[in-house]
Amino acid sequence: MAILSSPRTSPVTIDLLARSVAELEPALINGDLPMSRAQRDAYMRHHAERNAFNAQRSRDEGVMTCAIPRGITKVSPPSSPARVSASHFFEHAARELAPHFRHRSITMLDLGCGRGEAALPFFAAMGLTGHYIGVDIAKHPGWSDRPVGGFTKQLVVADIHRLDLNVLPRLDLVVSCTSLEHIRDDHAAIEKLSKHLASGAAQAHFVPGEAALPLYQTHGWRQYSPRCLRDLFPSAELFRAGGAFSSELHWRAFTASNSASNWYAKMPALYHALREITMRMDALLGSTEPTMYGVLVRPAHAIASRVRSSIPARPWRRAA
Repeated sequence: MAILSSPRTSPVTIDLLARSVAELEPALINGDLPMSRAQRDAYMRHHAERNAFNAQRSRDEGVMTCAIPRGITKVSPPSSPARVSASHFFEHAARELAPHFRHRSITMLDLGCGRGEAALPFFAAMGLTGHYIGVDIAKHPGWSDRPVGGFTKQLVVADIHRLDLNVLPRLDLVVSCTSLEHIRDDHAAIEKLSKHLASGAAQAHFVPGEAALPLYQTHGWRQYSPRCLRDLFPSAELFRAGGAFSSELHWRAFTASNSASNWYAKMPALYHALREITMRMDALLGSTEPTMYGVLVRPAHAIASRVRSSIPARPWRRAA
């Protein structure tokens, strides 16, 4: 690869090399980094084909998903439909897991934590207490060490692949919100964290689905299908969110918009109304074209309890 740094190398040669690499190994393109037009085209083409294949395999193999229950949390008008769905998912996860953790202090790790606001407030609102550890490769400007509810907070700036988990206590709860797609080897990261879980631990993750590609475009290493998530979390319950109507709104408000128009921020009441309408229409249709997926891994003793229970089954369906 020395030719790339040679002063004699022409821009045309560099572009041809980039196009060749992109065409040979498009799966190795990180959508978070600057790329050539050839790399961008290769990324979009590769993931469109991959997502279609995985979606079909999910249907063929009968991987089941459930619509994310609608929450009561109020989300600011400029937030995207996916951000609203994330809030609904973590509200549901916190409500479901709270009975297992309410009578003891827990250690919670948030992978790719950012501000540290995506999941923690919902678990704190359920009365849980303990220590929250945010892990990210850089400190987000919005991060604060201030406690949230009964949780103290700690930020660990590190690459999860290089982080020595032995310096941390055993983990009772691992969460992530639109972070796994930014980790090159997500399987290795989850396997590493799983080996450091305490007895009776749980996990909750929120990731982009197949229909997220045209909305977010070159973003991270991948999108997920139910089949991908089942392979990553064999015992998990899978939830779906989004659909054609909210995806169209997202496209018009965020993907195809620009900072000059920014109509969703200039007309927040209109955007909020459209967001509510489109999300409700998607829900009525069963969120059959998911933009996002939620993953809930319950404590092992809770899974056994649910199997023995006579509670009617949730409205599961085959993956769309």
